[in-house]
Amino acid sequence: VYGLISGPSWLRQSLVADLERLGYVKNPYDKCLLTLPPSNAKQYTNINVSGNGKKPSGGLAQKFNCGAILVEVDDILEGGDERHQAAIEQFYQKYKCGKRKKLVELGQEGTLISGVRVRQHKDFSFTWDMAEYASNKMSQPP
Repeated sequence: VYGLISGPSWLRQSLVADLERLGYVKNPYDKCLLTLPPSNAKQYTNINVSGNGKKPSGGLAQKFNCGAILVEVDDILEGGDERHQAAIEQFYQKYKCGKRKKLVELGQEGTLISGVRVRQHKDFSFTWDMAEYASNKMSQPP
């Protein structure tokens, strides 16, 4: 129920339960992060695992996840391949989210998620910073 102290917790529990029904798995180290494993555990792809812009040596690398979702109270940051896109569309049919944005199209403005400014660059890398939050919300102790 909106306005209750426990409201955000109930919303998050509902979101996570529905994402788990769609096949997402909670990260054991960060309960805000869920990932969608490949339907076939032995699925392989030509992904860049080195982070240096080059294809991995030796050819194929194992594909560990088809998608990832970060749930922070009522903010959702998600992305992934076509399997993830199909699953997340089912999720969005149930939950009508007010703002759905493609982060990469927002440029330097990015978006705010729980006080963190998130930007995705054209090379698909990310920048996260809390400068706005720190300057607007935090003050020096007396």
